Amino acid sequence: MSQAATYAFAYHQLLVVVAGSVCLFGTWVGMRHFARARATSGTTRIGWLFMASVGTGAALWASTFIAILALDPTLNSGFEPVATGTVLVVAIIACLIGFEIGSRHFTLAPEAGGLVMGAGVLAMHFIAFRGWHIAGHFEWNFFGVAVTLLLGLSLSALAVNRANRPVTRWCRHGAAIVLTFMICAMHYALAASTSAVPDPSIVLPASLIPAHVLGLAVVCAVLLVIGSGFSTYVIDLGLRTDSADRIHQLSFNDTMTGLPNRIAFNERLAFDAAEAHEKAHKLAAFSIDLDGFKDVNDLFGHGAGDLLLIEVAGRMRRMLGPGEFLARQSGDEFLGLQTSGNHPQDAQAFAGRIACVFAQPFQVHGQQVSLTASIGFSIFPIDTPERDQVLSNAKLAMHRGKSKQRGTSASISARWTTRHAPAARWRATCSWPPAAANSNCIISCRPRFVTGGSAAPKP
Repeated sequence: MSQAATYAFAYHQLLVVVAGSVCLFGTWVGMRHFARARATSGTTRIGWLFMASVGTGAALWASTFIAILALDPTLNSGFEPVATGTVLVVAIIACLIGFEIGSRHFTLAPEAGGLVMGAGVLAMHFIAFRGWHIAGHFEWNFFGVAVTLLLGLSLSALAVNRANRPVTRWCRHGAAIVLTFMICAMHYALAASTSAVPDPSIVLPASLIPAHVLGLAVVCAVLLVIGSGFSTYVIDLGLRTDSADRIHQLSFNDTMTGLPNRIAFNERLAFDAAEAHEKAHKLAAFSIDLDGFKDVNDLFGHGAGDLLLIEVAGRMRRMLGPGEFLARQSGDEFLGLQTSGNHPQDAQAFAGRIACVFAQPFQVHGQQVSLTASIGFSIFPIDTPERDQVLSNAKLAMHRGKSKQRGTSASISARWTTRHAPAARWRATCSWPPAAANSNCIISCRPRFVTGGSAAPKP
C-alpha cells in the first residue's frame, strides 16, 4: 500500500471515529431528555421532547455529514448550503415525531417511533448525497443500498425500543450506543456499495460549502448543542435535588401523627415516578385503611382515637425501610410508596410488614383494642402507565378487598384497569388474623379471584 493510500485509509478511519463520537455523546444527551419527557406531562413534556429532538437530531446531522466526508476524504468536494440546512431540519422533525410516537402507550409505539426516526435518517442521507458535489461521479451497488436501508430502519427501531422499554438503568445508554452503531454501520455499508470516479473536467460551483469547512462547522455546532443540552440536564438535576429537599421540608406537616401529609405525598409520588422512569425501577402505591377505628372513636371518644392514630403511625413509621414512604391522608387512612426493581414481590412484603404492625393489640384507656388494616396497592408502570392513576387503583383495590373481607391486602391487575371488565382478576389477596397471640406475625397469602362479584380462593 502506497503512502498516499495509507494516509487516506487512516484519515478515513479517523473521520469515522469522530462521527461515532459526536453521535454517541449527542444522542446520549438526547436520550436523557427523552427519559425526562416520558416522566412528565403537558407543556413540560413537550419542552423535553423538543430538547431531546434537537440534541439527537443535531448529533445525527453532524455525524451523517462527517461519515459522508469519510467515504473519500481526498476528493475535492462541497455541499449545497440549502441541502445542508434541510438535512438538519429533517433530522430534528424526524426525531420529534419518532419520540412523540415512541412515548405513547400502544403496544408497538417504540418500534413505530423508531421506524419513523429511521426513515428520517435515510431521508437525511438521501438529501445530503443530493447536495454533495464532487469533482467526479459516483457508481452505486444497489444491494449495498438495500442493506443500508435495512440497517437504518431496524437499528432506529431498536434504539427507541431500548429507550422506551428499559430493562435496566443502562438501557438508555444502550439506545445511544445503538444509534452510534447505526451511523457507523450505514457508513461502511455505503462505502462498500459506492465508488467515486474522479473527473478533473468537472468544476465545482463557487456557492458550495467546502468539505473541510463544513466538517469543522458541524462539529463546532453539535458541540454547542451538546453543551447546551448537558447544561439543561445539569440544571434539571439540580432542580430535582431542590425538589427532593422541599419534599423533606414538607415531610412532617401532619401535626398529630408527625407523618407527611397528602401534599407531601403527591410531590413524593411525582418525584419517585420520575426516578422510576430514570432508573427503570417500579413504584408501588399503597392505600391503607384502619378497620374498626370508628368504633374506638364512638366508644372511647375522639381524644382516645387521636392517641390511637399516633401509636399506629409510630409503629408503621418504625417498620419503614430504604425507598419507602408513608403519609397520612385524613382520618384513619394512610398512604404509602415503595420504589423497587422487584415488584410485585416487594410490594406484597411491604403489605405484610404493615399487617405485622397490627398483630399486637393497642392500649386505649387501659383496655386492649385489636385493629386490622385493609390494604390496596398498585404498581407503576405494570398495572398502569399513568402516574396519577396508580393511587386511584390502590384505593379501588383497598375498597374492593375490604368489601369482601376486612384485614386484606389486594391489588387489581392491569387487565382490570385497562378493560374495566366486570370479571376482574385480582392478583393476590393476603389475609391475617385480627390480632396475634404472640409477637410473631404469621401472614397467610392465598391467591383469590373476583368473578362476577364473588371472591373465592383459587383452587
